[in-house]
Amino acid sequence: MHSLKHTIMKINYFKIVMPLAAIIFAICSSFVLHASEEKTDLLVPGYIPAPYPCNISISCSDIVGPICTVVIGGTAFQAFGKEFPADNVCSVVVYRPLGF
Repeated sequence: MHSLKHTIMKINYFKIVMPLAAIIFAICSSFVLHASEEKTDLLVPGYIPAPYPCNISISCSDIVGPICTVVIGGTAFQAFGKEFPADNVCSVVVYRPLGF
């Protein structure tokens, strides 16, 4: 009889603990996935169009947000990205990185 009572208690324990463990695992997984989604803000080079086009490089982002700009000598310049790294023309709109 002791063995049967022990087995029933064991089954009840697993009926309670396993769903709780699954819920805790799901919550933790969602936090991990959400955190990894936020870190997808990859930096891309943005170039200032003056005094020499595509010469001065700053860190920008390709995720849509506020326009990437830099102030040089009291003047604000919008940065532009290159469509291809070897291009001499900077015409791609780039954005300010998250947290800047």
